Amino acid sequence: MQLISVGQLIDQTWDHYRANWRELLSVSAWVLVPTIIAMVTMAMYPNATTMLAANDFSAMETGAVVVWFLNNTLLAPIVGLWVFLMIVKLIHSQMERRSFNFLSLAKNGWKLFLPVLLVNILIFLILAALWLTVVPGVFFYIIGALTNISFFDGLGAVLLAAGIIAAFVLMVEWLVYFIYAPMSLVIENIHGRKALDRSKNLIHGRFWSVLVRFIVPKLVFILILIAAEWLIGVVIGLTAASVSGFNTDLAAKLSTISITFSVALGMVFINPLYIISDYLLFNNLRATEKN
Repeated sequence: MQLISVGQLIDQTWDHYRANWRELLSVSAWVLVPTIIAMVTMAMYPNATTMLAANDFSAMETGAVVVWFLNNTLLAPIVGLWVFLMIVKLIHSQMERRSFNFLSLAKNGWKLFLPVLLVNILIFLILAALWLTVVPGVFFYIIGALTNISFFDGLGAVLLAAGIIAAFVLMVEWLVYFIYAPMSLVIENIHGRKALDRSKNLIHGRFWSVLVRFIVPKLVFILILIAAEWLIGVVIGLTAASVSGFNTDLAAKLSTISITFSVALGMVFINPLYIISDYLLFNNLRATEKN
């Protein structure tokens, strides 16, 4: 049994999205919670004139900066991962023709949150460790700088360049091999290092085929999104310009807020498409796995 083709993957992804868009978007829309908080804080954010003049912030402006930072560094990633997990469980329930409700999806999302986060941290640590390949180059480069011996400088430069190239190539390779570790955990209940091994085994021997099928559908969907967001951006930009008039500070603030909202709204629509495509490919990899 062969892997699903790129065309079939795009068609089946769109068919499922079109048949279940209400449920999918009702879950995906939760990513707008951090966006709304960011928009409110940006409305209270210090204006460009205040920041350029290095004036002291008011208490409200200082609070807005703090809340904006915490929202973007903590709340947004947490909500993003939680929504991803809910959408995966929702798609799985739809494919398996099992009943579901938002409360059960939300509970499952939080239940899976920490295990998936730990798998992602493990992947990050492995990928970060690959950059140890630059250590020999850095070592000899430092020796050359301390001793003024050009041979060590040259050797260090060569080894550093080779280390960077090797680290980058290995990072891309292992990132692809581990790309289905989180989904292995969510769908097959395989935890920790075993989830990484499971993902690697599914992709082993089919690296380029999987990479093409993973990337191409997303490129198609993102092109559609870019076109839609361009049109939305033009409308919002004209509206903001007409509201702000000649007030440059207000115009800049409205433009930033409107761009933030339009990008987040686009992600609400596009995220389910990405995840459906990933789920279909994951299921196909399982079905075509060589024993």
